[in-house]
Amino acid sequence: MVIGNGLLARAFSHFENDDSVIVFASGVSNSGSNDPLQYEREIDLLKQYLSTKVCLVYFSTVSVYDSTLENSLYIKHKKTVEELISNAGINYLIFRLPILVGKTTNPHTLTNHFFHQINNGLSLKIFSKACRYLLDVDDVVTVLNPIIGNNLLYNKIWNVCFKNKINVEELVRLMEKITGKSAEKNLIDKGDCYEVPNKEFLSYLNEIKFRTDEFYNERILLKYYS
Repeated sequence: MVIGNGLLARAFSHFENDDSVIVFASGVSNSGSNDPLQYEREIDLLKQYLSTKVCLVYFSTVSVYDSTLENSLYIKHKKTVEELISNAGINYLIFRLPILVGKTTNPHTLTNHFFHQINNGLSLKIFSKACRYLLDVDDVVTVLNPIIGNNLLYNKIWNVCFKNKINVEELVRLMEKITGKSAEKNLIDKGDCYEVPNKEFLSYLNEIKFRTDEFYNERILLKYYS
């Protein structure tokens, strides 16, 4: 079963008729939202599945490690949901994901926002100290499917990201290269270039022989924005 209709829900649509798992992909689409009702609606929906007899899959965020976001409603909400699920006495998998890159009309994703602003000659606010991790949504499916299919890997929180941390200014430069346009940058001396403790996930990637290279970030941006 798949709950939701966004980028992640479509990516994991092959579980739609699978009664052995519930993929909950109906989260708040705008991480900058300060509307508590949006978060309450997600929790109300989630509570319908907290007594399930099958594995519940939930998508959180690696931004829980970003010190500049710890007081945001979005991060507080993600931490609350993680606790709700892990204390529910059910089989679960919580995947903390980085910035997903894929085909989506959601204007609130970081890369969609950057592309729109640059492509339309609009001012772009850039936190010069901030770093992000990118992940192709197709790779999400490739690397997470084996975990979802292995109940020996259940009941834990996975920090899902590669060794591809990128400064936001460098990310903008890649977008400029792809669009052939210069961004109207508004640099702000803020942000956190945080590390994600993902050794267990990287070890798992070695086991399944999944590899990335130094051009990963540029390659996935080219894939979806060129």
